[in-house]
Amino acid sequence: MFVSHSEQNNRLQKSSIKLLGSILGNTIRQVEGDEVFEKIELIRILAKGYQWSAKDEQSELLSALGSLSDDELVPVVRAFTHFLHLTNVVERHYEALHSDQINGSELATFDYKGISKAIDHINIELVLTAHPTQITRRSISYKYTEIEKCLTMIDRLRAEDTRFEDTAVENTAAYSTVADRLSELILQLWHTPEFREKKPSPKDEAAWGLDVIETSLWQAVPQFFRQLDTWTLRTDIAFLASKVQPLSFVSWMGGDRDGNPFVTASVTSQVLLMHKRKAIGLYTKDVQSLIDELSFSRCNQYLADLTQHAKEPYRHVLRDLRDLLKQSALAIDEKIEEKKLEHDLVLNNIEQLHDPLLTCYQSLMDSGLQVVAQGKLLDTLRRVQCFGLYLMRLDIRQDSARHSQVIHELINYYDLGDFNTWTEPEKQQFLLSELKNKRPLIANAWQPSSDSQEVIDTFKVIADQSSAAISAYVISMAHLPSDVLAVKLLLKSCGVVDDIPIVPLFETLDDLQASADVMDRLFQLPEYKSSLNGRQMVMIGYSDSAKDAGMMAAGWAQYQAQEKLLGVGEKHNVDILLFHGRGGTVGRGGAPTHAALLSQPPGSLLSGLRVTVQGEMIQAQLGSSTLACKTLLNFSDAVLRANTQPPPNPDDNWRELMDKIADSSYKHYCKVVKSSAGFSDYFYAATPIRELATLPLGSRPAKRYSQG
Repeated sequence: MFVSHSEQNNRLQKSSIKLLGSILGNTIRQVEGDEVFEKIELIRILAKGYQWSAKDEQSELLSALGSLSDDELVPVVRAFTHFLHLTNVVERHYEALHSDQINGSELATFDYKGISKAIDHINIELVLTAHPTQITRRSISYKYTEIEKCLTMIDRLRAEDTRFEDTAVENTAAYSTVADRLSELILQLWHTPEFREKKPSPKDEAAWGLDVIETSLWQAVPQFFRQLDTWTLRTDIAFLASKVQPLSFVSWMGGDRDGNPFVTASVTSQVLLMHKRKAIGLYTKDVQSLIDELSFSRCNQYLADLTQHAKEPYRHVLRDLRDLLKQSALAIDEKIEEKKLEHDLVLNNIEQLHDPLLTCYQSLMDSGLQVVAQGKLLDTLRRVQCFGLYLMRLDIRQDSARHSQVIHELINYYDLGDFNTWTEPEKQQFLLSELKNKRPLIANAWQPSSDSQEVIDTFKVIADQSSAAISAYVISMAHLPSDVLAVKLLLKSCGVVDDIPIVPLFETLDDLQASADVMDRLFQLPEYKSSLNGRQMVMIGYSDSAKDAGMMAAGWAQYQAQEKLLGVGEKHNVDILLFHGRGGTVGRGGAPTHAALLSQPPGSLLSGLRVTVQGEMIQAQLGSSTLACKTLLNFSDAVLRANTQPPPNPDDNWRELMDKIADSSYKHYCKVVKSSAGFSDYFYAATPIRELATLPLGSRPAKRYSQG
């Protein structure tokens, strides 16, 4: 009898859920006792039939719940919580196995062979953020990952055993070994507190982000690139030599100081060292693995001459590279521990890592050893291109008011007036004149406030880094051109040489609607436009605009803002890269990735895609290598479709209707949320917002730090 892939997948999924549920039940019986287990089982059975049961049967469930003592409530709640989480693990595992499907869209239906050029120019940048919706501890996430590995082993055993219908595989020694491991992991989960005892520090959050790279993305990225190779039917040496980065990762963990006083200049500096140290450790393992395998002498003339005809030329090159990595690791360890430096930090640019690997790759290709070249060595080259020296570059984010405060204090020190009372043209005139001025803006004798000193210290940290470490400077609550010019002036005054992208973030409804005008006025300034190299990044805020105007009005404002920004960019011959600050929930701009990208305005993805992956969505989308690979393919497929088969421009009738809907929605939202007496009391009574605020979820305070 023929069984479809989908049907087989559903059967495996149900079988795995049943297995994990059974092990969880045994664990509860073992730890909490038979009486507690029987009550949990009774509640499970009653709840399962609640929807279809009669009123007297429904009251039986309510009675069972009401009879629980305080001591019994916790294990009952934990039992159902763990079961739901384990079910999510199973569903995520089997969803990821559908690697040939993206949100119901078959990859095979898209003609990738004809869009090789579009693939070569694809530019996807995922920005990982430590938003305090990430409730799952790293310890628990690790156990979920291990459980997924066990499910993969069981899938293999079932695939190898044609008698799966008779569950014969469950009687094998191999299956028992995996089941024992699952029992161990679920017992560990039961004894592991779900919540942290104290809030994580920004460095803890950064370490969690690096764990995602090591445990998931390190394997997923080569898999992703191999799929791109399949789409284009080639692996191109020119592509490898070009050092193009079609995919890269950025982090806000340790760089996002907006509303978080615990992210200081010192923390940012330490996090960058953590990034580089982790990268060197991962690359060292890769290089050592290549040394173990590339043990032969056949090579091209260039490699032979380079190694003075060594018997094992590949090992000769790779051992030198390994020694370079190890020495750099020692130097970073000394800096992290603030010891006296005894080692030079010799790995300073990506070419030192990339070029020896590419030399070996080219030699293998020239010597008829293409199969070897396109194995582990190719995977390592792809990692180097994607992750660079820092695995994830860091964005710096700060509120515009903090920059204005620094300028205000400086102007007050020089007795030039009150910056905060100046008109926008007056502010621009001053900032532009100071950008041209060759004398230092910041006097040695000036004593800034502690807040302003922290802002200046952050700019000095940026000045000490290369563009390989810092990706962009994001200005929260950007309102006017002077907000951008203030950052540009402070970067210059603190010694930042590289033209780091300055990214205004438009968050409120008013700011979204004014964003195109703000950028138009900026592009009209020759002093600003000449520094752009023809490219400007603009961030669109989703959560704050939704809170400000409601989801419908905010969504329409976001769409229109993107259209107008693209028009302004075209007018001034500037490529606009739109940076989407999406979250996981609908209220934070969350939506199915594929559909969300295809719903963007035509042409909005031509310059690339930059989007945040916030909090819990990191685990949901990138939590395992298989899942992460699917997510990356999901993004790529949507971007390619949007750029080669763009959606139509909305006609005037559609726009008029959306204007009316958005306006009506906005008025209704404001009436309910902003004008209704007692809404605030209702909100706090109907939601667990106060309780959530007390949980140690993230390093950022529950309420954003505000200027005094």
